[in-house]
Amino acid sequence: MMKDLATMNLKFGLSVIGLLIGLGTGQAFAQNNPQETPPAPEQVALETKDGVQLSATWYAGVNKKESIPVIMLHDWDGNRKQFSGLATYLQSIGHSIIVPDLRGHGESLRVKASDMTLDREKFNRNAIAAMGEDIEACKRFLLKKNNGGELNIEFLTVVAAGQSAVLASQWAVKDWSWPVVAGRKQGQDVKALVLLSPEKTFKGLTLNSVMRTDLLAGGGPRMPLSIMVAVGARNARSAREAKTLYSNFQKKRPELELTGTPAERQQQVLEKQDLFIEELPVDYQGVLLVDPRANLGLPEKIGGFLYYRLLSNKDAMIWRDRSRK
Repeated sequence: MMKDLATMNLKFGLSVIGLLIGLGTGQAFAQNNPQETPPAPEQVALETKDGVQLSATWYAGVNKKESIPVIMLHDWDGNRKQFSGLATYLQSIGHSIIVPDLRGHGESLRVKASDMTLDREKFNRNAIAAMGEDIEACKRFLLKKNNGGELNIEFLTVVAAGQSAVLASQWAVKDWSWPVVAGRKQGQDVKALVLLSPEKTFKGLTLNSVMRTDLLAGGGPRMPLSIMVAVGARNARSAREAKTLYSNFQKKRPELELTGTPAERQQQVLEKQDLFIEELPVDYQGVLLVDPRANLGLPEKIGGFLYYRLLSNKDAMIWRDRSRK
């Protein structure tokens, strides 16, 4: 960590340094804003376009049009309660979080006007792919909150654990595929992904078709997607999978050209780098990495990542009323 930044490997060394510098930035942001006690988490009901009734928990932020909206996706066989620690922390620094039980999980087991109970063990590939509609339902909920001035949808972030990284990445590419029509945005809102122990395949779905797109690889859109990958480094398979994915995201991203003193170069990393990897000294994975009891500091680093990649660039992501008038 003490090496001169000019001699470090940009693909891995600076990613760690950038996040270490960002540690605690989230708290600093909160302290620079009027202190307001966040409201208690609220259970909400969402409905997907294909009629699935989703149960979700809503953590309302207090920073209004500077509140970052975050969708959190648990892993297969998980549930929304596993993200309560991270969601509570991000809410405490002003952000707004929606955490659903994905279809077939937790309390999201029903379809509108049907007595059928969803059994995830019977889901085929198409049923798995349809879980993207769960993310869309969360975004529609957040869009209404945006139009009420409660958050800024332009900061939209998705946190995904394990196999849900496939869903999150595919959905991000889809969100950016919607064109602007008559001056009105239909998508292009998701600006950051946080992938916890990401897996390359998910019940027949794969990242192969999307992980080298201009959006994920950083080579296309005017506002590239910022990505943070975190993994427990003591599990060889998980660490290898995460590093491979990170390398693919890296391909079209130019190396940073840094100048000045070490401190100035560190600041340039924080301001310009949009891809990070955190290799944590544990063997457990996924949502456990952000459990407060793990004491790994990852929630704070995620807060710093969101601050530097989104709030520090807020002039490029101005709040707009997106309601249809």
